[in-house]
Formats: sequence, structure tokens, C-alpha cells
Amino acid sequence: MHRFPIVFRCFLALFVTLILSCGDSNPPSPFVPQPDTESLQEFVEYQAIAHDIWWLAEVAMTESGVYKTQSICADVEHFEVSRVLLVDFGTQGCIGVDGRTRRGQITIRYIGTPRTPGFSYNIQFNVPNNPFFVDDRKVLGSIQVGDFVRDGDQILSFSISDSLTFPRNGLMATVFHSQRTLKWISGENNGTTSNDVFEVSGSFGGMLTTLQEVEAEIQTPLLLRSDCMNGPAGMYPLDGVISQQIGEWEGGTFMAEETYQLDFGIGACDLEAKIRWNDQEADVNLVE
Repeated sequence: MHRFPIVFRCFLALFVTLILSCGDSNPPSPFVPQPDTESLQEFVEYQAIAHDIWWLAEVAMTESGVYKTQSICADVEHFEVSRVLLVDFGTQGCIGVDGRTRRGQITIRYIGTPRTPGFSYNIQFNVPNNPFFVDDRKVLGSIQVGDFVRDGDQILSFSISDSLTFPRNGLMATVFHSQRTLKWISGENNGTTSNDVFEVSGSFGGMLTTLQEVEAEIQTPLLLRSDCMNGPAGMYPLDGVISQQIGEWEGGTFMAEETYQLDFGIGACDLEAKIRWNDQEADVNLVE
């Protein structure tokens, strides 16, 4: 039997391998597991709580004495000389129209005339002996609201900076911070707080209970609607897209371990969203 030289046989094997590999110009993308849904839900919940608390303060300043019957079941005491509002949900808690139970107190300190340039207010939760809870989730820290300005169409915009901590079992705490700009695109001057609409842009960050760190950027403005407060959607985003990364900071650089997009849909008060990662997509409920 005639035997080919070993060098020729090796060359032939390499040639066949190259031909076969060129036959598939679009190999399938490797399977990448879906990002951790619980971590995603936890971080979106912090965003919703931050939006919710800001809205409580806004309604308190708008409706003041009738706040208890009109909106979120709190008593509001306004100290006009010192420019302070004390919003009291009681020590036993009360269930709001959105089904959430709030208890404790928050303090609002303001400067200037509401919704005009120079106006600002600070929301704090460190009321001695009466801390603030949302559904038994304790909230510490503060929210700063300011930079009120109107555009040529008289649409009001303002900034919100959050620095919040959510203690858990006294052993660890999750942290949430953000820099957001809200645009009041509908309902500001209609005499009620029941049908206001806001666009939100900006960024978020923080640390989860898993000790993972999160950095997120709003790619398409989020939509908030106050009428959704009448149901479980509350102040969860209803539209828009967030790009979110989970990882850790190393030497001033964020090292992402997971990257994905969260798409909140087209404006329905449904707590549903789509998560996209590595050319894959899945539906996710934001609370279940």
C-alpha cells in the first residue's frame, strides 16, 4: 500500500478543517445565562421607592392639610416660619391607595417659592424614635430636589439627587444613589395630583444585598404617571430603557460582570418589563 508522507497528511487534515470551518459563516452565539432576576428586582425596587418618596413630598407640599383623605394616608404639619413640613404616617402604619404600607415620619425642609428658580427642598428620614418604612423596608438617608427651570414651552424640569440606605436585619445595608432630571410633561397646573406625567433621565448606582455593585444609565427617558399610584405599579417606571451593569469598582474603574438592558414597555401600569442581554431576551415581572 502506498503511504503519503506524514507532512502531506498533516497538510491535508489542516486543509479539510479550514474548509469545514468556512462552511458556517454565522456560528451560534454562546449561551449566556439570564442575569440574576432577584438582583434586578431589588435595584428597580430602590428606584421605585426613591420616586415614591419624592412624590409623597411633592403631594404633601401641594395638598398639605387634605393630604390624608386625598392621597397617601398621612398627616402633614406645616411649620411656615421655619419652612418645614412633617409628614407622619403613624407608628402602626397606614395602607395607601397603591396597597403599600408606610409608617414613621419624613421631614421636608424647603427654601424659596415652590416650582420657581432658586426653589429647593431636602427630604430626610432620620426622625428620632420614628423611622420611616415602606412595607417594612426601613429607609435612611436623604433626597435633595432643586434646579427648577422652565423651557420655552413652560415645561418644568428639576433635578433629584438620592443618597439612601436600606438596612436589613441590622447586619448589612444596601445602598442606592442617583442623579436624575425630571421633566413635568403633563398635569402640573390642572389643580390635582392624580394625573401627572414625568420623564426621567440620568443615572443610578448602589450596592445590593449580595454585595454586588450596580451602575445604570437611562438610555431612553423613563415615564412615571401619578395615576398608577392607585395600583401596585406605584412609581415604578412604565416606559423607557435602562442599561445596567453588575460588577465591582477596582482602582476607580467599574469592572462589569453582567451587562443588560431593561425595557419597561410602552406606558402600561403593569409591572412588566423585558430584559435583554447578549442577543437574548426574556419577560420579567418587577416584583414577583
